[in-house]
Amino acid sequence: MANSASSTPVKLEKIGSIALISVNHAPANILSLPLRRELLSCFLQAEGDTDVNAIVITSAVNIFSAGADITEIDSGAAYTAPILPDILDRIDASSTLCVAAINGAAIGGGMELTLACDYRVGGSKAAFQLPEITLGLLPGAGGTQRLPRITGARHALNIILSGKSVSAEFARDIDLLDHLVMDDECFLEDAIAFTQALVRSNAPVRDCRFIGLEKCPEVRGQLELQREAIATAAPDRVVKSRCIDAVEAAYDLALPAGIELEAQLFREALAEPYAQAMRYLFEAERSAKHIPEMDSSVPAMSIEKVAVIGAGSMGRGIATNFSSLGLPTIIVDRDPDAVEKALQHIEKSCGIRLEKGLLDTTTFKRAMDSLVGATTYDAVGDVDLVIEAVFEDLGVKQEVFVELDKHCKQETILATNTSTLNVNAIADFTTRPDKVVGLHFFNPADRMRLLEVIRGKRTSASTLKSVFELARAIGKLPIVVNVCYGFVANRMLEPFAREAFRMILEGACPEQVDRVLTDFGFSMGVVSMYDLVGLDVAYQARSVLSHKEQDPGYHALMDELYALKRYGRKTGLGIYRYDTTGKKHSDPQVAVIATRLASELGIRRREISPQEILERCLFTLINEGAQILEEKIAYRASDCDLIWVNGFGFPNWRGGPLHYANQIGIPVIHRALLKYREQLGDYGRLWYTPSVGLEKLATTNSTFQ
Repeated sequence: MANSASSTPVKLEKIGSIALISVNHAPANILSLPLRRELLSCFLQAEGDTDVNAIVITSAVNIFSAGADITEIDSGAAYTAPILPDILDRIDASSTLCVAAINGAAIGGGMELTLACDYRVGGSKAAFQLPEITLGLLPGAGGTQRLPRITGARHALNIILSGKSVSAEFARDIDLLDHLVMDDECFLEDAIAFTQALVRSNAPVRDCRFIGLEKCPEVRGQLELQREAIATAAPDRVVKSRCIDAVEAAYDLALPAGIELEAQLFREALAEPYAQAMRYLFEAERSAKHIPEMDSSVPAMSIEKVAVIGAGSMGRGIATNFSSLGLPTIIVDRDPDAVEKALQHIEKSCGIRLEKGLLDTTTFKRAMDSLVGATTYDAVGDVDLVIEAVFEDLGVKQEVFVELDKHCKQETILATNTSTLNVNAIADFTTRPDKVVGLHFFNPADRMRLLEVIRGKRTSASTLKSVFELARAIGKLPIVVNVCYGFVANRMLEPFAREAFRMILEGACPEQVDRVLTDFGFSMGVVSMYDLVGLDVAYQARSVLSHKEQDPGYHALMDELYALKRYGRKTGLGIYRYDTTGKKHSDPQVAVIATRLASELGIRRREISPQEILERCLFTLINEGAQILEEKIAYRASDCDLIWVNGFGFPNWRGGPLHYANQIGIPVIHRALLKYREQLGDYGRLWYTPSVGLEKLATTNSTFQ
């Protein structure tokens, strides 16, 4: 047969009377337009061969297919013939028996491809997932119509609405797989043998057009249960409702009509701001991988042993990331009791996750075996990466780096976990500034996905690439930023929090500020967040700022609470009061303190509207983001959005603060800043002047890029 050249993304060959179609488009067999053309061409060629009794579709890479190319939706290539739904309809309707041999994950359109085949054979690493719901969409290539016909409504709804992967074993149990091969080495041979057996037994083709579904009371009950489960104001309610409607159509309509309805519902979902935001964040994660200084020519160091300096909560969390991966990890602290407590804490924490099924036994044992403690710097002599996680004080950190520079081998990368301090000033205390980098983990460090990677002015491209690739290996979302106070995350947080606490002095109550932000979609209000992080931690981070020279009331309330040792949840008193169960309550004493401070500072107290609270918090945050981009602290606007969605609970369905700004219009924000600059007097003139970056966008009617 033709089309056997290795340069093509799809290979067609014959094994006896079996036509084998192997998709070989590394790394993930994305079903882009060129691959779709090749796939359809090979299928039609095999189908037209009178000597072929069956067709097997498989993958030549270690994933079956990661599905459609999401970028083709915006480019229009997704709608250029041959489109995926049409190809799958052609496969499903073929009179030639077709088997999907699934050697790895079949995701999205890749899973829908397997559903269009008559039979499915899976290897031990086979997995099935329809993740479209996480992008605000529904399966758009027949998945909502074929899956219920194969597995029934309950399983189909669970797979579609959860967006989660299901294993090969579970797929077999729900009739999604017809045959499971546990020995990966003979997988393809077994799949061919299975297909040959089907041919010998005259097994029927299973055209989904002729699989009838009766909407019995059980099915109606499943549909209603799912509708009741989503009957809330959650932002994904609309798309989930469309998914349920599509699955119901599989019972009410013939397959062609059901697929037509699915396509209509897909187009409707695609136009929703929710789907646009989710797709934007998906693309943002792809873009975050592209740093000009880290091209393929830059070598990455192999990191095989790690040390963490500091056995506090942050050090423990950081160490857990690496030990869970099986990397030998050392926790170093001069206090032996702290080291022992850290090791015990990690074991207990991982044990709880093991009991809950969040860790498997192998991962738990690997983590425990990889972890040791030490009390001197002598232990770090042979590590490849050391991460300092001590008190947020520049002098303390510089002392640590002097010792690390002495004790570590010259190739070792020295990283600081600072959240605000100058990485360049830390690097100055070493003889290897090119090996110094910032790794700002977010608390709890073993669970928060976000990791700010701070590039110092002398950090080498190789150092940057080495820690970036390691971050991805431990499951983090690394975002590369440059040096300034607070980098991107905490620099943008500063005005956001400043306005929240200023408005409490002006007359708003903490609960009101938090409620406005959670109503907008934040997972937690900024006031509650500071209580959670600790007002003592926030005080220390602000200690390097000189804003009080400009604004005597700058964070006056938080400073007063700090002086009273009201540090937040950890002490039971902060902005709120916490009972023994950790439940939050309002504290009238805070209103008394705020009223007194307002009087001392000459601040007139008044009623503040929810709109003003939202605009002052969000628009100053966006204004700072614009200046960060102007100063090239961040590489792109979407990096800032990823940081705020993943680090501070900004609603992902709004796409992040800068994407949200684009949606409502930069001129709207510009006008609001000018309004508050006038309304708020001296305070407004100090803090509400549009930044150079925002001014440029507003005057040219441009958007964040």
